Amino acid sequence: MNSYTIEFKADLTPSQGYQISFDSMHTGHFMVPDNHTPFKIKPGTYKLTWELEGVIGDRLTGELIIKDRYNNPVSFSPIKINDSIYENNYKIGALAPITFPEQ
Repeated sequence: MNSYTIEFKADLTPSQGYQISFDSMHTGHFMVPDNHTPFKIKPGTYKLTWELEGVIGDRLTGELIIKDRYNNPVSFSPIKINDSIYENNYKIGALAPITFPEQ
């Protein structure tokens, strides 16, 4: 199967939870599972987003580890996420589109 394996390794998480996802018009919406549970994603261009819920000052820090079908890290891995809630109890973050090329 021509796919990439993605795993999120969290260092800190918000008190009420978080969600990380990859969205693509062509291949759909993929939620990244909780800590240390890898999942597979097809080649394509995706928008990486995350949502944090908690209290002001809560943080999400960690790394997305991305490996190719041969289990080798890709050139842009790891992707580090370091974000915090600074107003209200909710925060949305995003990263520029990421392209996973055909392997």
